[in-house]
Order: sequence, then structure tokens, then C-alpha cells
Amino acid sequence: MTTPVFILYDERMSHHRPLANHRTVVEKPERILSLNKRLQELDDRLIENRKKAASLIAETQLVVVAEESSHPTSVFLPLACHPAAEEAIRRVHSEEYYYSLKKTSNATEEMLVHMALSDEDGDMYYNNETFLAATLACGGVISCVDAVLSPIENKSKRAIAVVRPPGHHACQHQAMGFCF
Repeated sequence: MTTPVFILYDERMSHHRPLANHRTVVEKPERILSLNKRLQELDDRLIENRKKAASLIAETQLVVVAEESSHPTSVFLPLACHPAAEEAIRRVHSEEYYYSLKKTSNATEEMLVHMALSDEDGDMYYNNETFLAATLACGGVISCVDAVLSPIENKSKRAIAVVRPPGHHACQHQAMGFCF
């Protein structure tokens, strides 16, 4: 039997996009859309291969194949994605930074462009969905960690978090390197 893997994906994270007038960027929504599509294709192939294997075993050994083997299910165990709580985010980021990013939800396009142009490295962009996408990404990673460490769930010790925008370059007080 294939070891199950928790998977976390939420299309709302793809709504963090550069504004039309923003220069070319490396970190794009298509990254998670493409990755999610490829993972779905992989899962479909795994299910099909397990069906074929179960059929071959049944034919060659004249044995009754367990119901689960003849009707395999996804190797992925989907996890629900929720925005991380302010408290969890503020364990890493400052209050000022948290609230400045939260303001992007209601900012005008002019304000969002100004924020992007204020970035010294020129690698940040914002829109009205940035805060939600960033908190979903953070909450998604937390959900994956909780799932693999949960003594109650105990379904898998593996997880894939298909999230964006990334956070690994962000600083305590500011966004940096495409990351929040």
C-alpha cells in the first residue's frame, strides 16, 4: 500500500498577482497552479497503476483482491486551508509589519503601486488579495505541521504544502525577496 501524504492547496493563494503596470516578476501565481495540476496528474497515474497491479495479482494468483486494492483511492489526504491567526504570525513578524500588510486588503491601486515602488530591491508587488494569500500560505504550513505531528490524526508523517506567496526571505519587519 502507498503511504498517504497530506496535501494542502488553496486556489485563493493564486489571487496574489502583480498589478497590470508592474514590471516582470519571477514569483507568479502560475507556479502553484501548475504544481497542483502536476500533483493531480501524478495521483491519477498512481491510482491507475494500483488498479492495474491489483488486477494482475488477481489474475496471476487467482486470489481475491481486497476491496481497497481493486478500488484504490488518492494517495493524498487533503487538508483544509485557513488563514493563520494574527497571534501565530506575530510570533515571527512585528505588529507594525502585520498591520501594514493587512492594509493592502483595502488599499487603492495607487497605494499598492507606491508600496511596490518603495521596495529597494524591486522584487515585491501587492494587490488587494496579498494579505489573504500570505495568511493562507502561513496557515497552510501550520496545518501541515499540525497534521504530521498530531497523535490523533496519525494518518501520515508526510505533507506537501503548495503555498504562495513564499515567506522564507521575509524579515521580521518587512517583506523581502518576493516573500511576506
